[in-house]
Amino acid sequence: MDDSGCVEDKAGVENKEERKFCYGEEEKERFNRILNHYVGSHNFHNFTTRTKAEDPAANRYIVSFHANKVVTVEGIDFVKCEVVGQSFMLHQIRKMIGMAVAVVRNCASESLIETALQKDVRINVPTAPEVGLYLDECFFSSYNQKWKDSHEELSMKAYEEEAEEFKMKFIYSHIASTEREEGTVGLWLHSLNHRNYPDLRACSGDAIEGKKSPKVDDGADTIEEKSNVGEKNGDTAEIQSVKQ
Repeated sequence: MDDSGCVEDKAGVENKEERKFCYGEEEKERFNRILNHYVGSHNFHNFTTRTKAEDPAANRYIVSFHANKVVTVEGIDFVKCEVVGQSFMLHQIRKMIGMAVAVVRNCASESLIETALQKDVRINVPTAPEVGLYLDECFFSSYNQKWKDSHEELSMKAYEEEAEEFKMKFIYSHIASTEREEGTVGLWLHSLNHRNYPDLRACSGDAIEGKKSPKVDDGADTIEEKSNVGEKNGDTAEIQSVKQ
């Protein structure tokens, strides 16, 4: 018993092991390998809503996808995931992150990503929370190449430091405070299991084709990413994934 009159279980305190995820080099290499499955031209009909596999709009081109940095804000570590693509569909980025995180947490096999990108397979892909997702930059490569001899280049290169300061002061702080107050990502991670997403058990298209999974309320029908500004020249978006 301490001075306040409370009984303290010393044995329980000493035997309790704290589970803490560390995004080290091994984890970084694995996560980047997983994200690399999305790079290139694929049919992303499973990574959006209301778009059929036969719709040409389901075919999208991802230039790059990596997670090489950890940003610490208000005592919370965030893994910074940056995806560059020609254009994105409704919820596409959130679903790509959702599937990648499921693989990292061993809720799904890595091969399931390739299965989900097949045109003749229908699978219920987890949708990561919208908190942390923002449009970072638009690229005008075609314009810059065409008018390089007569026009100034359109890019953020000259303002990289100012942009990073702005993100840290306003965007990252908002993400961190929102997660601290609402715990949205933590709740979503708790729901990321085979009971809510039975399709994650599958390892091949034959195992899931034609099956319907129970709908999970993950907010997928309420938030729409505004990340298709650079339709032809490409744009980049970043999502901060909290480390749990």
